[in-house]
Amino acid sequence: MAASLFALLADKAQALFGLATAHVSWFGYVAAPIGFAVLAYVTQRFAPMARGSGIPQGIAALQVKDDPHIDGLLSLPIAGAKVLLTLLALVCGASVGREGPTVQIAASVMVSLWRFVKVDKNALILGGSAAGIAAAFNAPLAGIVFSIEELSRSFESKTSGLVLTTTIIAGLTATAVTGNYTYFGFATGQMGTAADWAALIVIAIAGGALGGLFSLFVIHFSQLRAWQDLVLRNRYPILFVFGCGVITSLCAFFSGGMTFGAGYGQAYAFIHENAVAPFYFVPLKMLATAAATISGIAGGLFAPSLSIGAGLGSMIAPLFNVASIGECALLGMAAYLTGVLQSPITAVVIMAEMTDNPRMVVPLMACAFVADQVSKAICKQSLYHSLAQGFVPVKA
Repeated sequence: MAASLFALLADKAQALFGLATAHVSWFGYVAAPIGFAVLAYVTQRFAPMARGSGIPQGIAALQVKDDPHIDGLLSLPIAGAKVLLTLLALVCGASVGREGPTVQIAASVMVSLWRFVKVDKNALILGGSAAGIAAAFNAPLAGIVFSIEELSRSFESKTSGLVLTTTIIAGLTATAVTGNYTYFGFATGQMGTAADWAALIVIAIAGGALGGLFSLFVIHFSQLRAWQDLVLRNRYPILFVFGCGVITSLCAFFSGGMTFGAGYGQAYAFIHENAVAPFYFVPLKMLATAAATISGIAGGLFAPSLSIGAGLGSMIAPLFNVASIGECALLGMAAYLTGVLQSPITAVVIMAEMTDNPRMVVPLMACAFVADQVSKAICKQSLYHSLAQGFVPVKA
């Protein structure tokens, strides 16, 4: 229920940004820098554990044993702050999504029930995270696979029942609230020619490489502790975040506003309208997403990553005279998302459930497998697990 209501509010927030820019053309270019700075100050001052995606907080909570620290990462007050801060980030035009924050929100709701149900907290965290993904994408299987492949990196029989139960209930609740929809509509493309498969290989390599480079940049930046402590946190933290907002505005200016927001509209056009992304869309969207990520404001990577991947696939399709640009956009989404997450099964299941196109499952699997290998050759660490270390207390 929390995830579904958050999704509805996120849609309203993006619509509000669109309405504001329609009436005041320069609104987004001003809102991003100022909004980033204000949100960073509020986050650092009042809710530091609500920063970023929210998935690293869930992973960190699985790694610590003391209840007070888990409550510091996952709680109802933090969930409330996450909702508000993410919505404000969307109103400012930040290149962030709601899906990652939904994981922290749903896991917080589940953990808050621990005193009443008295079951293993890790099971509640995994179940809540799975429920969050299931409700965010209306994709129950993706929720289960995500909790296994990305969060726990293993499957324990004692938690499997709770994960399955919460995911089923979350899927039913999301359907009741938002209807039985597919996240990116119904896709009808399929792979039928040698040119299609040649395009698949190129898309897989390109998506895996770009996703790996993005993760490598974010991880290396997050690990620059000494430089951050010296320059960002103690001297110019808000000015730095303001600069990230300026980068967001510049990316939007040079792309004609295409890089503002989560990128759902652009991805939908690439899939269903056979639109081809301009050459500048992918690099500028990557830069805008990186700026939002390293700034520390609340917001996730799923939706922007899917938009970037769809744009990449649509750009490569004409090079091979592929009839349906939409199918290459789907492959690009799977490839780039895999490159960022390094969780190929999760990416394939999300794509399959989001588009309801069983004919693309095998090509998506092949694409994700190649992209995963390319990404891991570039970036040796998992993005979310690396970021989670910043939320795990250092032992004395």
